Amino acid sequence: MKALFTKRNLIIWFVVLLLILNVTVIATVFYKKYSQHRIITRPPAEVFNQRPRQGVFLKDELGMSDVQFAKFMDARVKYQNTARDINQHLAGMRNTYWSEIIKDKPDQKVIELSCDSIGIFHARLMRETGKYYDEIRQVCKSDQVERLNTFFIRAMQVDSYPMPGRPGFNMPQPRGMRRNNGMNRK
Repeated sequence: MKALFTKRNLIIWFVVLLLILNVTVIATVFYKKYSQHRIITRPPAEVFNQRPRQGVFLKDELGMSDVQFAKFMDARVKYQNTARDINQHLAGMRNTYWSEIIKDKPDQKVIELSCDSIGIFHARLMRETGKYYDEIRQVCKSDQVERLNTFFIRAMQVDSYPMPGRPGFNMPQPRGMRRNNGMNRK
């Protein structure tokens, strides 16, 4: 035990402890510097967990100029306000429809009126979407229109119902006309 606590051994242990402490501090400094560098080099949306400014993706996708982008944003704001109003009416009509359906004795006239109203508002929403698309198309140059078409088809396509001109699109057959897939055989 005496040999363990000699002056020389204490100095050696002290130097080893300082060496370990220095290596730990240097490793921590490099780690912090590396992690800070990764955070700073990311786009602001990732750093602060926010979405990028609205419409920037389409601007980049189409290669819009600042003038085109300003016109696009004006059309977008106008469309979003209109679409929001229509969607609020649709939600109200759907609530009326479902509220009536779950009653013990639903009034068929209320259900029919709700269905008709939903159809009317949905048609209005589709017309507004078409106008919005046309406004954007008018802003685009001819080489941007093809990319706009691809973007809109991709954005509006529902996986279970592909759109015309896209892979996987087949004209749906009316009910009762579908091929028998063997499940109804006796």
